[in-house]
Amino acid sequence: MVYLHQRPALFEGTVESNLQKPFSLKIHRNRRYDRARAIDLLRAVGREDSFLQKTNSELSGGEAQIAALIRAIQLEPSILLLDEPTSALDRETGAAAERLVNEWLKGAEDARAMVLVSHDLSQAERISNRRFDIRNGRLEGNRE
Repeated sequence: MVYLHQRPALFEGTVESNLQKPFSLKIHRNRRYDRARAIDLLRAVGREDSFLQKTNSELSGGEAQIAALIRAIQLEPSILLLDEPTSALDRETGAAAERLVNEWLKGAEDARAMVLVSHDLSQAERISNRRFDIRNGRLEGNRE
């Protein structure tokens, strides 16, 4: 399971070093960073290979969201918890990120799940099959 915060935390260094970092953790010791896969994911959201060399201090809020989303998806988790993952993205890049998440959902032999928190109701309609609303501190609705 991977949690992606609305304001993602990135390590000091380049985008690529941030993408490589999870593979240094013990839990991923049997896996290797795949640069070609990272580039494919970046291209899917409209970024060039050179984006890998940007430092985290150079990134806008939206670019940090892209880097964090790619970092999460490349780990191929079973569950993604997404908190406003496209809030800082323009419409075109946000749509590309939504497509990337949908491809991730459909791209495995094993079942995958996503929980998305969004204030954008049209986004929730586009990329979910079940929606719950929180109104006045209460969970409401269950649409399939």
